[in-house]
Parts: sequence; C-alpha cells; structure tokens
Amino acid sequence: MLRAASAWLDQHADAIDAINVFPVPDGDTGRNMAQTLRAAADATEEFTAETTAATTAETTAEAATAQPPDAPLGDLARRAADAALLGARGNSGVILSQWLRGLALALAGHAQAETALLADTLARASDSAYASIEKPREGTILSVARAAADCGPHASHFSIAAALRAAVERAEIAVARTPQQMPLLAQAGVVDSGAQGLAVVLAGLERGLSGADLGPAANFGQIRSDWLAGATPHAHSHGSYGSYGFCTEFVLRGETLSLQRIRAALDPLGDSMIVAGDEHLARVHLHTDTPQAAFDAGRRFGAIDRCTTDDMDARHQQLVGERTPGAPVITVAAIAVASGDGFAQLFRDFGASIVAGGPTLNPSPAEILAAARASGGTDILVLPNDPNVIAAARQAATLAADSSLTLHVVPTQSQPAAVAALAAWDRTAAPRESSHRMTRAAVALLTGAITHAARPIDKPLPLRRGQPFAMLGREIVAAAQSPQAALVDLVARMLVARGNDSAELLTIYTGQIDPSPPSAATPPVDLHTSLTAAIPALAERGVEIEVVIGGQPHYPFLLSLE
Repeated sequence: MLRAASAWLDQHADAIDAINVFPVPDGDTGRNMAQTLRAAADATEEFTAETTAATTAETTAEAATAQPPDAPLGDLARRAADAALLGARGNSGVILSQWLRGLALALAGHAQAETALLADTLARASDSAYASIEKPREGTILSVARAAADCGPHASHFSIAAALRAAVERAEIAVARTPQQMPLLAQAGVVDSGAQGLAVVLAGLERGLSGADLGPAANFGQIRSDWLAGATPHAHSHGSYGSYGFCTEFVLRGETLSLQRIRAALDPLGDSMIVAGDEHLARVHLHTDTPQAAFDAGRRFGAIDRCTTDDMDARHQQLVGERTPGAPVITVAAIAVASGDGFAQLFRDFGASIVAGGPTLNPSPAEILAAARASGGTDILVLPNDPNVIAAARQAATLAADSSLTLHVVPTQSQPAAVAALAAWDRTAAPRESSHRMTRAAVALLTGAITHAARPIDKPLPLRRGQPFAMLGREIVAAAQSPQAALVDLVARMLVARGNDSAELLTIYTGQIDPSPPSAATPPVDLHTSLTAAIPALAERGVEIEVVIGGQPHYPFLLSLE
C-alpha cells in the first residue's frame, strides 16, 4: 500500500508544486512530500526483505519453498515512520513524517489491520501531525488529516476498503475548503498544496489496498500569475521583512533530547518551525534569515547532521520566471557554500544561492547538486570555499553531466576568496569565461585566518589546546595569547608578503571569538584604530581597512588583502 501511495504521490508531485502558495510560494511541496514518502516506502521494502530472509534461514529446506509470512504491520509502520523522519524535506514533508509516526503508534503491536484499527490509526495520525506544529493553522495539511480521521466513528460498520474510501472523500472535501479557511489561497486561486498532497497520499493508499490501476495524474490548477508576480514575503516573527529567508533543516541526535527546549531555543530565530522526533532523534525545520545561528543552537543539544539550507527567495524568483509571461529567464547562476550568517547574506547580495557548510559541516555532492537545481540556472558557478569541499563540488559537476545542468567549479578555498570571485562575476560573459575570471580573482587574493587549536600540537609551532594562532593561506605562522594579538601579528605578515606597494584594501571578517555561547559574535572592538596604532605601515602605505561581520564559527577573524 505504501509503495502505491508513494508512486501516486510521485505522479502528482509537479501538479502539487504548481499550486504551492503557503507558507512560501517556492514550488517544492510536491517534491518534498514525495521524497519523504519514498524514503518510508523504501524502508518498508527493505524491512520486508530482511524479514523474509530471516524467516527463510530458520525454516527447513522443504518449508523454505513455501511463501514466507508478511512482516508484522506494526513493525513495518515503525520502520516507515523512522525513515520518513530522516528523509523528510520541507514543511509539509516533516508534517507528513509525523502523520506517519501517528500511524505507527496506533499500529504498534498489531500484525494485521482491521476496520476499527483504521479509525484509531487515522485519529492518532492527525493528533501526531497537529502536535508537531507549535502554531497549527487550519486550511493546511492539518485540516485534511483531521477530516480523514472523522470517518472513525462510523468505520466499524464498513469494510477497511469502504472506510478508507470514506476517509479519502472527507479529505477531498477538506481540500476544497482550504481557500475558505485561508484567504491567501483564495487570492492566489488555488487550494493548499500540502492539503492536496495528503489527499493524494490517502487516495494512493486506497488504490494500493484495492489493487486498482493508478491511472493518469490529475491537474490541480495553477497559481494566478498576477498574484504570483506581486507576492511579497510576510513579516516574520523574527523581524524579517521583504525576504522569505532560508528553509533550514537538520537532524539532531542525542541521549536526552527535549523537544520543548529545542523549540524554545529556535523560536526567536524564525518561523514555520517544526521540531519532531523523540529523546534520541529529532528533525528540525525552520524558516530563518540566519541558518548558521539555527545550526549553532542545535549543537547545544546534541550532534547535528543532514544539514540543508534552501534559499526560498531564489526558489520564488525561479517560480515567477517559469509562471509569469515575459519574465527574464535565468541561464547562469551561482551557488556558494557559506558558514556564518554574515557571509551567507553577503553571497546572497552578490546574487548567489547558499549551501550550508563550513569546517565541520561539509556539504555532500548530492546537496550541492540539489542547490544547483534549485538555483534556476542551466549553467551554475559553484564556489566551495573550503579545500575539503572542492572534491565534492567536482563530483556534483560529474553527477550533473547527464542532466541539462552544467556545473562550473570555481575552486575557492576560503570565504573571503569567494567574495573576491563573486565581485569579479560578469553576468554578461559566457559561463566558462566567468569561471576563469572568478578563479583568477580568488587566486590573486592574499588570505589569512585566526582560529584556536583543537588539540595540542608540536609542529610547525607548539600550540596548547584552545590557543589562538594565525594562518597565512593554509600555513600556520604565529601563536598568540589572544585572537586580537594573533590578528596584529598576521596583518603585519600579510603586508610583508604582499610587498611594498601592492596592498590597497584589508578586509577583516569578524566571527565568533568564544564558541560558548555559539551566537556570541566578536566584541565591538575598534579594529581600525587598534591595528593602525600597532602597525604604522598600514597608514603609511594608505591601506584601507574594512570590517565586515561574517558570523563564521571557529574563526574569530578571516582576512583578505588586495
């Protein structure tokens, strides 16, 4: 049944994307829900195969020829829910995973389904979906979950097939009512995409139960182009206006996770927040302007992985371009791996989409490729901004070779180098020419960094754990008692390395001095005054000093000299 539902949702993913309005008109609800359900369906098939293999191994040679028993229903449902939580994408995808979790809780301990159990299952699924949302809103996927569960009081009088058909009918009625519950949908001329997605899932389950042919996909209409072109972000709870921000997601692992405490820590950072899971594993979804702050907040509670950020403004603009007659078509786009909210905004100001990354959070080739696809371009300039990410970027380019995308890797080894590269980006030039020009700009830049020793080392300089030190390029050149002292030493060395007359602009990107608390940024020291007092050559040679808030973790200061 779950595989049939997954296939039915896959067939309708594009049609659901076409009506995606709430919470952000970025055209990805169908794909996100399909990916989530696909992960669940894959997990059930793997579990069934494991159960079959184990059963066969325990039987005699004669009995092994018989049909092995099906896996217990409750165990299958639990495996599906766990996989959906890990594979969930987007707001509706995470809610769908929690709907599946409710199904699993109701089916726990049951080997087979019956009509009365179906009623309880749909009710538990609805409750689980509602419980995952800090501020539930009607006219969404939640309304459909509740409507489907309303078939429960009369379910005992029907067969399972008839009860499921009744749930589908109630879900479809609830979908049709969503524009009445949310005026935004009525203005856009569509029903809610997440609500429609769950109705498709229920219809797919019904088809899987009956064995009916899936048939052709339905068309759910289109967003009014005039509404889409004029759509503007609402004022977020975190104070943003005029920007949809970043869809930020990660998985959090720990031993005693408190979902309520995690929600409290993330609430000031954004909205559309979902924190779902248990004390060992949680999936976090948040719309925020500061994804790095969200990742840092998560680290307070446990280990994080599967970190993703999706530039919702870029997705919205892509959607407008696709749906609005006469809109310009994006052919060349850029994506940059960013660590720190200041850098993310800086790259975004240059027109690049963002991939979350950094020294301890390297994005995978698949994540880079996903960002490239979301950028809306056909030729994509990729800025890895770390030596360890360059290989992943090149692998993503190889993976894209079989598609309509061409990825051009600009091998930037640091975020300051990416700033120089993006400043040299000529959007009127051919992509390959732009890539070469941006690479030359990055290579010509002299870069440095101040960080702390993660452990004691003896070479090339003796450093104790936690001691600040300076790097010129990739080489450790000095140790100091404070980040500011290391900064003075490094700037002096950079001037010498650059030569007598070729230094014009020193840019200092401030980050986090003390990793506890993670959100603490560099204190407001007057770096211009302190550096010019300590290094007279700066004033003598007329070097301009610019201080930019980078917000990067692990590095109190990143520098560039040009």
